[in-house]
Amino acid sequence: MRARAQTTSTIDGVRRAASQPPRSGVQPAPGVAAPEFGKHRRRSEWQSLGREVDRLNLADPRAALALAERWAAAESGGEGRAWAIRALAFALRFNGQHERADERFGEAEQAFVELALEDEVARARLGHVEALRYLGRYEQAIELARNNLAYLESRGPALQVEAAKQTTNLGLVYWRLGHLRRALACFRRVQRVAREQRDGELAATASMNVSLVLADLGRYGEALRAGRYAARQFRRLGLRERLATVQMNSGLLYARRAEYARALEALEVSRALCEELGLAQKRSAVDLVLARTYLALNLDVEAAEACERAVETLRNLGLPFELAHALTRSAQAAERLGNLEEARALIGEARQVFACIGNSVWEAVSTVQTSRLALAARDGDGLERALDASRAAAERLDKLGALDHAAAARLVIGDLHARLGQAPAAMASYEAAGAIGERTGADGVLHLARAAQGALLEASAPDEALASFRRAVEHLERLRARARADDLKMAIMAGKVDLYERIAALLLRADGAESSRGAFGWLERGRSRGLLEQALAWSSRERARSGPGLARLRERIGDLRAALNGIYSERYALDRPAAASSGADDRERARRLETDLAKATRELQILMRRDDGPPRSESFDAERVQAALAPGSCLLEYALLGEELVCFVVRRESFALHRGLASRRELVEASEWFWFHIRKGTYGADFLRARARALGPAVDRILGRLGELLLAPLAGSRGADRVLVVPHGLLHNLPFHAFRLGSGALLDYATVSYAPSAAVFVALRERGQPRPSRPLMVGPDLPDLPWVDEELKRVARVFPDAVALGGRRATAGALRRHAPRCDALHLATHGVFRADNPSFSALELADGWLTVGQLAELCHGFSLVTLSACHSAVNGLGPGDELLGLTRAVLGAGSAALVASLWAANDETTPALMAAFYAGLQGGHDRASSLREAALSIRASEPHPYFWAPFILVGAS
Repeated sequence: MRARAQTTSTIDGVRRAASQPPRSGVQPAPGVAAPEFGKHRRRSEWQSLGREVDRLNLADPRAALALAERWAAAESGGEGRAWAIRALAFALRFNGQHERADERFGEAEQAFVELALEDEVARARLGHVEALRYLGRYEQAIELARNNLAYLESRGPALQVEAAKQTTNLGLVYWRLGHLRRALACFRRVQRVAREQRDGELAATASMNVSLVLADLGRYGEALRAGRYAARQFRRLGLRERLATVQMNSGLLYARRAEYARALEALEVSRALCEELGLAQKRSAVDLVLARTYLALNLDVEAAEACERAVETLRNLGLPFELAHALTRSAQAAERLGNLEEARALIGEARQVFACIGNSVWEAVSTVQTSRLALAARDGDGLERALDASRAAAERLDKLGALDHAAAARLVIGDLHARLGQAPAAMASYEAAGAIGERTGADGVLHLARAAQGALLEASAPDEALASFRRAVEHLERLRARARADDLKMAIMAGKVDLYERIAALLLRADGAESSRGAFGWLERGRSRGLLEQALAWSSRERARSGPGLARLRERIGDLRAALNGIYSERYALDRPAAASSGADDRERARRLETDLAKATRELQILMRRDDGPPRSESFDAERVQAALAPGSCLLEYALLGEELVCFVVRRESFALHRGLASRRELVEASEWFWFHIRKGTYGADFLRARARALGPAVDRILGRLGELLLAPLAGSRGADRVLVVPHGLLHNLPFHAFRLGSGALLDYATVSYAPSAAVFVALRERGQPRPSRPLMVGPDLPDLPWVDEELKRVARVFPDAVALGGRRATAGALRRHAPRCDALHLATHGVFRADNPSFSALELADGWLTVGQLAELCHGFSLVTLSACHSAVNGLGPGDELLGLTRAVLGAGSAALVASLWAANDETTPALMAAFYAGLQGGHDRASSLREAALSIRASEPHPYFWAPFILVGAS
């Protein structure tokens, strides 16, 4: 009894040691002397330790390896040594050390053979087949698996579970070779055994592998169900290593289904588990799925970074299949970044490896990718060869059942035919790709196929092209609706929003009001969609969910913002000596922090938001705009269709289209001259005043030229006393209200306001916020901004109930505390527009910088936000004419309107302009009319537009 008690205590001590985080080196278990570790073990005790290593392999592989190494070190020979070496071999395999595992499996097998323990030899060979698979020694793995399977099956029910595990390993070798149907048959057999044996772990593993192969076969719905079942079982059993694998597979499946937000959500879970468990190989596999997802989202730099991490790890581990896969993705990223020579080298190496190890699927995939590189390089001489190679690869992929790869091959073949002028063959290839997309429900493939067909038909069959483009848009919007995060939605639209403009251009080939209205609706459908959705959903969507994961993410975002704040305070400080500009290290640190913050924000949005409902399937109705316009109002919506500028003129009682206003070249030239004159204001007000005779006529001439190009639809008409401007592309950030119309500026004849799109204007107007009565006024005491205090005093006189935070009180914390009790915000400070990264434009407070994301969190539902700061109305542009910067933050947060500056605000005139603006509001005027009167009052004494024209009103007037 004492011996039994001592043995049990020893095993328990080993288990307790294994459950602790491993230390560096091999440590003896607490309370257990190393010399006693392996002495006089009975077989049941060795089995118990073996099972403990097996359990830890699936829950904490590093702890399993530490335990197995201690055990092997303590066993000097005999049967105990054989058991320990086999356990060590399995632990090495789970930790990705396959060369060492191969050696240890061979050593264990030989030891059990000498001991005549044939069943234990067979159990060792289960893991040995896996090690050989990872090392790319497929023929040897298949031979060993088949021989071992024959022995296990000969033993009947006693080793039925082991036979199922060997069948699993054989199936995985077939999967590596691209023999998908053979692999699926193996996994289905294992599922049957698992059901008979009621073995939950075996059933979950079989379902995980079934899901993997079904995804390759394009049977996504079945694959998803199998993967979800496996994840539930692994989570219930606490098998975290397997859970990391199934989450990775789920991420791949979601990426194939073009559900990119769900893909990233699953992959983040998998990567976190891999980091926690120290699974370098599996973490690299997750990186490759991330790279695939990033490439689909046009996030090419992030894809390249993920590939770089994976290639480095997999070269070190010496895993040929995984390395070749990583090289393939890395080549795709290099191609997208324009590094074609690098891409050729990478894909060439990958193709050689796939051919060497006999993986037909990926050898064909790499062949197709080589052909796409010939297209990208415009290699006219090699296009026919590329076409022949791609056809052969596509046929091979069809036979192997790799449907998503076959669809991608058909798209490349179509592009090759189109480049060679073979339109009917190109159309047939695109149709074949679309047929696969319909079969698998792949919106990404369907969008590409229908868009390519439309481009082929555009010149010769416009009606058919129009139908193809419309179908392409439907699939594109389904992709976008599932993206959740704002940056992912924009990334999906990158390079694709021209579909809306092409549809509009095709509609405008036919004369008539109906065609014009249709074109207007399609342009609106593709314009500022993300901002519109944010403005409509500002109230509660992102604040409703909570949990520890979200709390940790919010904390991380706060830490990243704090770190950036310190850098910004150094970089943008007005009193900083010119010689103290940021060094390369500071710039790189800021770039990395901004990247990490953007990723953390994306992850938070993915976790907090659900997939959108069915995407809007109809274009925006012009009648809604007409109904929202007040009598006497006119909306001017501009669109650059190719090189032609058109303008839709919408009034309450009429709708008209004006074409051929200007060319893109004319607009670029005129806008550059305008900014040349306005930037002379940086020399100071005295400079402009002293040279008024020369500078005034010069700037008037360019304003006249811009009016001639852009205000032609209003020429000869004085019927509109209110004008709403919806710019497009390079027309954003221009002051239309200052353009000359006739003998004066447009502002002389009409009240002018702006909107990112007609739909955004309607949404903000329908909200109907009242005029502000209790504004929150913020103005830090900053060097070179002496006018801020005067401005706050003047505005405070207009609003007796205003809350003023001046000087040192103008902090981010004070802003957050007071904002919920106020209905408007006036922020007078120093502003920085980041042309390199508009989403990190910022406004200075007494204790740091307020970035776009923080401003959005403060502006929920304000009736008015005024940013009395330099360049606060300047925006970057994302795909779909999405505004990037402070305007997006304010309007997307649900505020009805923004007053902000297109250029540097003048110290002397800005306080007077703001006081006049708010006095107009208190006097009963609306926002746009008040701003107009304030600007005209400044112009009376300061005629140069630098002084009176910088501030614009965006949103509801």
